Amino acid sequence: MDHKLHLGELAKPRLSEALLHRAARTLHEIKTRNEARYSQGGTSRPFEIRKERLRNRLQGATRPEEQFWKIVKTEVGWQRLLLSLYLDHLGAEWLRPFDAEVAAEVMGKPGEQWHPSRRRQVTHLFFQRFDLLSGLAFVCQRLRESYAEVNAELDSSVFALAKNRDIVFDSAGATKVASLVQQGETLHGLCERFAVPAKGRFIESLRQLYLLESLKKCRLGDDPPALEQIEAAKPETALESLRLGAAALRIIVRRVANEGRGRWPNAWQKWIVRLGCDPRLGRSSAEGAKWWGWATDAELRLAQQGVIGLSLRFFFDFLDGTVSVSQWRDRRKFLESLFDAGKIIDARLVLNWSCLQRLEPRLRDPWSIAHLSATTDETSMIALRCTEEVFIIEGTHNYGLRAFHRQFPVRGFWERSKKTYQDNELRISPSLCPVFVAHVATGSWVSKFFRELRYKFHVEWGDVHL
Repeated sequence: MDHKLHLGELAKPRLSEALLHRAARTLHEIKTRNEARYSQGGTSRPFEIRKERLRNRLQGATRPEEQFWKIVKTEVGWQRLLLSLYLDHLGAEWLRPFDAEVAAEVMGKPGEQWHPSRRRQVTHLFFQRFDLLSGLAFVCQRLRESYAEVNAELDSSVFALAKNRDIVFDSAGATKVASLVQQGETLHGLCERFAVPAKGRFIESLRQLYLLESLKKCRLGDDPPALEQIEAAKPETALESLRLGAAALRIIVRRVANEGRGRWPNAWQKWIVRLGCDPRLGRSSAEGAKWWGWATDAELRLAQQGVIGLSLRFFFDFLDGTVSVSQWRDRRKFLESLFDAGKIIDARLVLNWSCLQRLEPRLRDPWSIAHLSATTDETSMIALRCTEEVFIIEGTHNYGLRAFHRQFPVRGFWERSKKTYQDNELRISPSLCPVFVAHVATGSWVSKFFRELRYKFHVEWGDVHL
């Protein structure tokens, strides 16, 4: 009997979105767990017991170096054990320095012959200890050899490191990675792109370099978030043994000199003192040398000009509204012209209590700011030390312009011997001022000042352009 069998069309499988979502989430959790285990280098309990025994042998040895080489000759699996000890105790007196000789012994055969577990352990050592390894160049060479043999692996971190092995595994690896930061890329995003773990000496170096690189690549005068982060960590040692704040100041000053042609953007002036100290301290003091030891004389003068410009802007803010519009415009133009012509060597604000309270605490630098007591809430002053031994005191409200030659009328003022001055100390009587110019509404007081400077002080400031 002839049987004809006919199978109907099979139903298409239907997988719900919820089912796929759960599976994808499970895979992601497995991946995250494996990558975390890879980056942290997990070990078994028996391994930890053996490592503890080796540690005790080395710590208790009369001659730790001899004990070290005895372990190399006699202990089974000594390479993995010693690598783990170096990861935990690099720099200990009882553990031989991890120099090129030790690196060659401990890491054994060429990197292309390594088992993945060896590659993981040495990678972990590299990221955790990085610049503390005296045999770093040899470690990098072996890691590049090992990662050159990696093909497409499921672990995205391994694949990323294999792809970027010549960048990451280098004595200057952190610098190379930082230089490749993309516009607007966060530090977290940069680390993900190059598979850099979140802990260790490598990420510490990279974080500093990332902040400095952000400062190099931002537009001149921009105020990037990196500046606040640098301020918070400014004492840390960074490039070329410079403190992080000093390295940032070097970038800012040199960008102003080269790109800004010596003219300070307003947004950057406020960071000069905050990232280090007032450059008018010079380099002779310990504090000044700490932050400005890298600067040439020209760079130091440029930084000082930035602080002076900041003091002038503060004064303009306080002057606004205290005098008539025409007087305010003439006073500002006059002071800005002196500043632009390079006549102002030093400046110091003397603020009344009301103005001082309006100033942010972090900006109340005693080198730039003093308190003016026994005065009104409308009165503040600015004292200027200029070229050719000319000194000027300017003030808000109806305060007349006062100028002196070769000697300032208040002893110790420029040495910052006091933080508070009474109004009458700086409001020198017109009869005692070599030059006293009242601010008349017509603006003719500016021309009068320069005439008085010429006739009484024999100082010609013809290069000041109003």
